[in-house]
Amino acid sequence: MTSGDRRAGVRACGRAALLGALLALAGGCADVNGPAPIQDPASVSWMEWPTEIAFPGTSPSVRLVGYRSGCGTFRIDATVTEYNQVQLRPYEEREQNYPCPLIDIIGIFDTTIALPPLPATTPRTPFVLTAPTWDFFGTQVTRVFGSFYLVSIVGDTTPRVGGRAELVADSVGCSWAYAQTSFMTGRTMVLDTLIDLGAARRFAFLSGTLLPQSPPRCGQNSALRVDAALIEYP
Repeated sequence: MTSGDRRAGVRACGRAALLGALLALAGGCADVNGPAPIQDPASVSWMEWPTEIAFPGTSPSVRLVGYRSGCGTFRIDATVTEYNQVQLRPYEEREQNYPCPLIDIIGIFDTTIALPPLPATTPRTPFVLTAPTWDFFGTQVTRVFGSFYLVSIVGDTTPRVGGRAELVADSVGCSWAYAQTSFMTGRTMVLDTLIDLGAARRFAFLSGTLLPQSPPRCGQNSALRVDAALIEYP
């Protein structure tokens, strides 16, 4: 091999090494960016919010109770559609290379979220709240939890509620709704009207308003007026 051949070989090896370094650098950048995080869906079982919310310049809040995997960073996205629908989507975010051994272990969250800015098109603009939830048979579906009004001056602060509840009737003429709102505890509400439930317990997805009662009804100072209910079982 001549000296010219040796110099050509060195130059070729140098170019190959430079190309290899560039490719490695590009690969390193791709690794830094990485794949998109995994979003494990969560489910809302109960909501509470006021009947009327004032505008402008307010950050109205909604209480959400539900179930999460307990693995990752918990987040809630809130978006407003052109049809005056506020969509709430809870989830947990984790990296692709972060395994979740607790993915099948369900935890409960109880939090309050501030709603995004809402467009007012009338002096009393109606909005509906939607979120993903599990039905009685374990399928995740998106449902309407209830509605509220966007107003310039709040005149009705009556609380509204929505979600899954167990309906039962006692032996003294009272009908009750029981909703799980925290771990191993729940909220018991008497219904403002007697519902013929028979001897069975029924599970329903409902939306309603908590109305003050004077005198108390079945020992309660407020009663739930059910505005809509979907009996899930039996």
